[in-house]
Amino acid sequence: MFAGDSPYPFEMFSPSHWVAVGIVLLISAFLIYFRRVIRSNPILQKLLRRSLLFLLIATESTYHSRAILTGEWNRVDHLPLELCSLSTFMAIILLCTDNQKLFRIFYFLGLFPAVVAIATPVLFNGFPHIEYFRFFSQHLAIVCTVLFFIFVKNYRPRLRSVFFSFLCLNIISVFIILLNVRLDANYMFLNRPPAASEYYVWSTEQPYYLLNLEVVVFAVFLLSYVPFALRKRNREREGQVNV
Repeated sequence: MFAGDSPYPFEMFSPSHWVAVGIVLLISAFLIYFRRVIRSNPILQKLLRRSLLFLLIATESTYHSRAILTGEWNRVDHLPLELCSLSTFMAIILLCTDNQKLFRIFYFLGLFPAVVAIATPVLFNGFPHIEYFRFFSQHLAIVCTVLFFIFVKNYRPRLRSVFFSFLCLNIISVFIILLNVRLDANYMFLNRPPAASEYYVWSTEQPYYLLNLEVVVFAVFLLSYVPFALRKRNREREGQVNV
């Protein structure tokens, strides 16, 4: 349960997967529904903020400490260079600083990768292995951090944040690709796609695979901004009507 491989390997879209997805949806809906209650209560805000911080730090620490204790840790697979690990560090800093500029990057780099990870996990050990709980708890915490700042703190991304975040991700990717080549690794799945990639990858050959990722990521960033653009346009129309 806590070390080594689980006798129950994880299976995508199995009952244990659907239960995890359901819990993520339920907690996310709870946070959104009670946003005004949380916003008006500083004690609840502090409790939620500290709970998210604890969960983010505990899950990332558990991942590395477990791998070290079991002798599985290696630089090819366990450096904190996956996008969700980077998002975890960004979320921790954001929860400690309330930096709005950081949020405008974190929204794009954190939300979609976490949602994809929950929907199509790259996970080998299923319930009740500790890695099952760590994986879904960490990605839940990333999603809830995004929702906390949108619905409780009223933070909003901007249109230029789409392009700036895309630029930042590409700069990070250049260094990750070079490191992947040196280590023969596959951080951020930049060298080859994960197993559950048939939903968004139409070519696995380089350089078409990277071009595929570029198109998909930029499209997702734009789509992620659409709800805020529509909300802004509706408010401007309401303002014109009131005038």
